Amino acid sequence: MATSSRLSVGRTNAGYLVALEGKGTLFQSPSFQELAERCLREEPSTLVFDLSACEYLDSTFLGCLVSLHRKYNGGGRVRLQVHAPSEVRGRLLHSSHLDRLLAFTPRPPELAGELVAADMSRPDRDLLGRHVEESHRRLAELGGHDAAAFGRIAQSVASE
Repeated sequence: MATSSRLSVGRTNAGYLVALEGKGTLFQSPSFQELAERCLREEPSTLVFDLSACEYLDSTFLGCLVSLHRKYNGGGRVRLQVHAPSEVRGRLLHSSHLDRLLAFTPRPPELAGELVAADMSRPDRDLLGRHVEESHRRLAELGGHDAAAFGRIAQSVASE
């Protein structure tokens, strides 16, 4: 039986908490990126991405996290953080070495209200293709033993 996915968002005193339950795949990744970008447009808000209830992240979702990290963290600022207990962090992020790249927080921030379900409608084919391509380019840029494979995936999607 397929695992369902749920993306939820809530306000915190410093910005937003976004939680992913279930799987994060190429189908949820564009919705997450759009939601994260919307939340982080408000300067100087922060976003904590809670992976506590996440079972799986595919390469597209991981590449999306790299893109957001590069855009919103650096130069002395950390606007995007991830909360994941050590077991979850190891299972989801260790093999891609994102457990060494992303900014982590030991606990999610307190909500100022309730978590509400976020829209996870599937994007059109062209938008999804561009998202998959960009996500895999970000992973290829990290180097490592899978860099060439991620680069080939990005190139293949770009040529379609």
